[in-house]
Amino acid sequence: MNNNIFDAYSRNYLHYISITIILFKIIIRTIKFSPCVCSAIRMSIIYLYILSLLQMIFRMTNTSILGVPTLKDLLQRIRSAYESAFNEENSLWMKKYMKDQFDFFGIKTAERRRISKPFMQESRTLTLDDLEYLILELWKQDERELQYLGAEMLQKNVDRLPGSGMALIEALVTNKSWWDTVDALSANTAGDLIRRFPALVPSVTDAWIDSGNMWLQRSALLFQLKYKGKTNKELLFSYISRLSDSREFFIQKAIGWALREYSKTNPDDVVSFVASETLKPLSKREALKVVQRKTKQV
Repeated sequence: MNNNIFDAYSRNYLHYISITIILFKIIIRTIKFSPCVCSAIRMSIIYLYILSLLQMIFRMTNTSILGVPTLKDLLQRIRSAYESAFNEENSLWMKKYMKDQFDFFGIKTAERRRISKPFMQESRTLTLDDLEYLILELWKQDERELQYLGAEMLQKNVDRLPGSGMALIEALVTNKSWWDTVDALSANTAGDLIRRFPALVPSVTDAWIDSGNMWLQRSALLFQLKYKGKTNKELLFSYISRLSDSREFFIQKAIGWALREYSKTNPDDVVSFVASETLKPLSKREALKVVQRKTKQV
């Protein structure tokens, strides 16, 4: 995961402080203020500098001041809430279902969402830097439910993300990767972010297709999953053509899933594409499920 996260935050804060100081100096030099006003502005600069440095130090050391909770406190509250709902029987079953790749608290979806609700609401009050930090920390935890929470928090705040938020999505897709988190991140969060910043296509999604990383490729196939009539079919068909000979189960399955979902909106084009393209049997079978079912009903 992001091993240099504190260094990155340090650079961000210092960069922010430097820009602010420069702006204040420009204001002082270009506008004639009284000596009292100039003194007040200088004191504000010093106060801002000290406050920002303290904030950076508290972030790096995970300490609190004057009783104000830190992100470490929030993470501990999350862990405590999840640990209190531990179910050994469910935990073993869930771990087995996920091919023994992850540990689980054994919390079923409905209960997990009930527990998560206050933390989801609290995530809306965090700065974007703090939100990113928390999500990355959740991704480092052993228990899979905490990655689910991180993905859901990101989706909850997708309307606040800048286009550069795609870098965080990509980091999550490529770490502790499995279909459960990848599909949520691609079909929900990446899809929503690209709706807001269409310039991310094709630069980012092309890079995913060309990356050689199966999970990024799957994400490029699935980010339009909920677009329905707004699906860029030329882009979708192009990506499928470029990956149609893949031997990876998760790529073949994603191709079929993307086509099947689009067939609910545009069945004729999907049928024509499947007929003209050389697809793996799994992809073809999955792609035509809805169309064939409707044909049988007629």
